Amino acid sequence: MKRMVVFLCLASLGFASTAGAVIDPDPDMVGVYFDMNADIYCTTAPVGAPFDAYLMFTNISCPAGLYGWEANVEITAGVYVLAWTLTGSAINASSPPDFAVGLASPLPWQPAIMVLTMTVGVFAPGAIEFMLHPANLSSFTPPLPGYAAGDDPGDLRSCGYSAGPDEGLVCAVINGDCQVVDSEDATWGSVKALYK
Repeated sequence: MKRMVVFLCLASLGFASTAGAVIDPDPDMVGVYFDMNADIYCTTAPVGAPFDAYLMFTNISCPAGLYGWEANVEITAGVYVLAWTLTGSAINASSPPDFAVGLASPLPWQPAIMVLTMTVGVFAPGAIEFMLHPANLSSFTPPLPGYAAGDDPGDLRSCGYSAGPDEGLVCAVINGDCQVVDSEDATWGSVKALYK
């Protein structure tokens, strides 16, 4: 009976979600998620329904948090972005979906640090994919998404992609194949670490 009540509540909202195993356990990772814990990377949504997606840095190696960040977010057709909302007192030196963000004060360390909320709406059926790239004018060599350490803005730390070892791989999906993030393979983290 309890399961039926939960199912009916979810059905009335029009959403269902698939969770990954846990936050990506590797240090200095970045991904797009549909929850504040950075473990739901796949969801379904009806046409016309607005909801939030989050760009998050996970398990960053700087215990002082982050002072700024860079990334470019690509979203395939079928969705429109109602708002791009930066976390904290932030200024984007670029234009969405490209981000070169500086903060007035650092965001404190957490297992998952949400830096951007994308309020999106689905306007067409079919899979909608989120991919990450380096910022257009990347501060990192080689060009990667990354962040400035919270205790030293000159300490730039590049990040791996939660979806895999290279840019352009799907890291989150709406109404599509939910096998986009592989956190189960014991050797996957070591492969991703080679590309940081």
